[in-house]
Amino acid sequence: MEDRLGKLVNAINRVGTRNVYLLAKLAEMPTETARYTIKKRFPQFGLSVGINVDLDRLGLERNFAVLEFTPDSLNGMHELLRKLSQVAFLTYRCHEALAPRYVAMFAVPLIHEEKFRAFLNTLIDQNILKSYQLERLEWIRYLPLRSEYYNYRKGEWSIDWSRVAESQESPPAPPLTIEPPAHPQIDLTDLLIIKELELQATRHLADMAKKLKINDSTVHWHYQKHVSH
Repeated sequence: MEDRLGKLVNAINRVGTRNVYLLAKLAEMPTETARYTIKKRFPQFGLSVGINVDLDRLGLERNFAVLEFTPDSLNGMHELLRKLSQVAFLTYRCHEALAPRYVAMFAVPLIHEEKFRAFLNTLIDQNILKSYQLERLEWIRYLPLRSEYYNYRKGEWSIDWSRVAESQESPPAPPLTIEPPAHPQIDLTDLLIIKELELQATRHLADMAKKLKINDSTVHWHYQKHVSH
């Protein structure tokens, strides 16, 4: 069974989660078993399935930032970061262990890039930030789950470091730099579908249509024409 679970994980890394029939075929298991494993068994192992959003096609420029806060702003730092995630393009943050700094990622609409930098400068003028570093990310690599190092029976990692040292990993493909469009061809329906898929990658389109109170055929059209490409 562990071998089939590993095959299922590898299949998801290759083709995603939308076509369960194809996943079952690649993993050599019944379709309903594959569906049950993704929705029920994986969470029991502490695993979850997500999606990678093509931010470039959404007109969003990825920025890597290091934010250093002033001593006077430390008490309100967490609330500020929460607000930034709601209204100022913050998508990820991680606190440094030994300094009042955060490593962060921002997905900024191309048309607002200069205003965003001006906003960070304003935070310095208002004595909220001591300093910041901001660099555009030209490309990003999402590492797949290495199923051969996971013990599904125990639900924990079981890594033979000697095997890791001996194995030769294939180098990543050359990055393709794509300039985000200033005016991407997306609308509110596209964004709502993407949001629902980020919340639960395995959600059926019919369930999304019901929650969003949008016609089934409309959701299917937007997914096929815009979201899945």
